[in-house]
Amino acid sequence: MKKINLKLNDKTAYFELFEEEAPITSKRLLEILPVKMDIHYAKFAGQEVFGVVPMMAPIEGGKSLKEIDRGCVAFFPDRAFFCIYYGDLQDEEVSITVIGQLYADDDFITEMEKCRYRQGDVLEICDPDSGKTEFTDYGFMIDTKMGWDKLPEDIKAVYMKRGIALPGGPVINADGEARKLSDFVYTLYTSVINGESYDLGFTAKLLDYYAFKIGGWCGMNDCADDIRKYKDLLMAPGADLEAILVDFIYYVNKMSMWIDLLIPWEDITDLMRRPDDRPFI
Repeated sequence: MKKINLKLNDKTAYFELFEEEAPITSKRLLEILPVKMDIHYAKFAGQEVFGVVPMMAPIEGGKSLKEIDRGCVAFFPDRAFFCIYYGDLQDEEVSITVIGQLYADDDFITEMEKCRYRQGDVLEICDPDSGKTEFTDYGFMIDTKMGWDKLPEDIKAVYMKRGIALPGGPVINADGEARKLSDFVYTLYTSVINGESYDLGFTAKLLDYYAFKIGGWCGMNDCADDIRKYKDLLMAPGADLEAILVDFIYYVNKMSMWIDLLIPWEDITDLMRRPDDRPFI
């Protein structure tokens, strides 16, 4: 049994890696370890934590949430998410690659649950047999101003704005646009690896649209500049589309996750549940 160690704050656990059931995903995960990722809490699935890891792999034996057990460790290729489903789950139509089974005590489970109200804690994922101990930074293809060890200044500037519906308006809308951009880039990626063609002119228009929405509309101009840089890479003659899109997927989801951390999801949920006299209830 191949064990992969996990550390969240001062709590530790491990999961059994299913190398035979998911050989491609397992191999690519082992290649990037050790890795650190900031933890986010599920918006739909229930008791799940997840984060972005710098790898891509095809769906292997794809399963829905209805088909998995508590403690399932999985990879969600659409957004390059490493996921741990540790408790009660809810309805969500999704196809994931099951890559392991979690073995954790109550303290580790409690620490994951705290991320529901305290997103952004760092999970360390390590292969104890590799001998590798240094966590390396991922280098993007583009020259980006975005930093990944702290809240990027571009996003922070929007978060610090004060006014009517500020910063909530631009931050929440940027979150939605970033999620849509992520879906679009992943769709391009699957088209390329399946040998399908797509219209470069229309793709350029859509990327300009997302750059405007995230930059000109929501005010995250560094993010918009980076989107345009990826557009230029994709439009260049002889471009390695698959490599560029893998890089773009990781970039977009890292950006999206920084924005996600700024939104108090549980507070919003409590406000929406609060009884009041609104006529549409």
